Amino acid sequence: MRREEELSLPPQSRVILIKYHPTTEGGELGALPGDVLVRMAPPGMSVVKVVEPPRDREAALMARMEKSMLRAAGAEEVERARLPKPREILMEEVGPVGQVASVRAGARPRAKLLVVARQNSGFPVLGQFLTKQQGFFSHGEPPQEGDSVGDLLNCVLSPEMVATFSQQVAGGDFGRTAYFQSECLLDSRAVCGDPLSYETTCSERPYQLLRTRHSSLVRVRQLLEDNQDLRVVFLVRDPRGVLAHTGTTQRPQAVCSSLVSDLSLARALLDSHPGHFVMAHYEVLATRPAEEVTSLLSHLGIQLSLQEVEGQEGGWSTRENTVQKVNSWKARLASQQLQKIENQCLEVLSQLEYPLLGQGVAGSKDDPPLG
Repeated sequence: MRREEELSLPPQSRVILIKYHPTTEGGELGALPGDVLVRMAPPGMSVVKVVEPPRDREAALMARMEKSMLRAAGAEEVERARLPKPREILMEEVGPVGQVASVRAGARPRAKLLVVARQNSGFPVLGQFLTKQQGFFSHGEPPQEGDSVGDLLNCVLSPEMVATFSQQVAGGDFGRTAYFQSECLLDSRAVCGDPLSYETTCSERPYQLLRTRHSSLVRVRQLLEDNQDLRVVFLVRDPRGVLAHTGTTQRPQAVCSSLVSDLSLARALLDSHPGHFVMAHYEVLATRPAEEVTSLLSHLGIQLSLQEVEGQEGGWSTRENTVQKVNSWKARLASQQLQKIENQCLEVLSQLEYPLLGQGVAGSKDDPPLG
């Protein structure tokens, strides 16, 4: 607090003005008496003492600190504005997740193709064209639970698939594809056992392919209803050819009963999902592969030119194969085996319009096993 002590001064008097700061020790002027200046002043000289408050050093220091903090806060705000926003990061993030709210531009596949081809039904004659060179990413068959098929065709691994990815690759149908057998080994950016690498490579291809051996056509119908851009090929083959390759591992009645059920559902899907579901005969595709597969895919809205695809493996041509070669299974079956198959598969052979080849249908429970 400012305190002033003044003396009454006569007119024309001279004044000495003394300013000082009080100390904490020794009174007002340290060790000297407080009135020493008044007593020592010359005659006719008046003394005025002005006491000034001590300078507030702490306040000045605090003011400087406040300015420094304000400058630092401003710089921090600028840096924070430059950081990516969480919403922007999430919009650009890629799996693995269960569902995807939006697909990044360019990541949505041009076509999603599901091929239902039972064991030994002749899938290689179709699959030889659905390759990386043609823009296809081929998925192995996942477990049947949940919506794993629909997720895979969108290049998304479900949480269950991510959790069991290594096991699926090592021990299931999922790992039996070109990606795991060769593509990821040759791609320096991919890690075969990494789910994110799988999703990234998948999203780079315009066409998605999944071959299923086990999905029921009831399940396929649900997939068609849930995925408006899905296309399905149901591949059928003469059950005698299937069983000739299978040998003793399957019984004719079980194979043919399952096929009869499939055919009933397939006809319903042909009516309810035209342009999205087709049924193809192995024997037709195998005779003129490139021509017939091109026509088949075109019917589904997938325009690919396969006439330039050249290949011949094991004596099979991508251009043309003889009927004798396509039906070479006939040389594998003895007459009694053929009769037994036809006896137990009459209904499906009739529905598919395959002619009977055995001598009658008089098979019995004493017929020899297939093999």
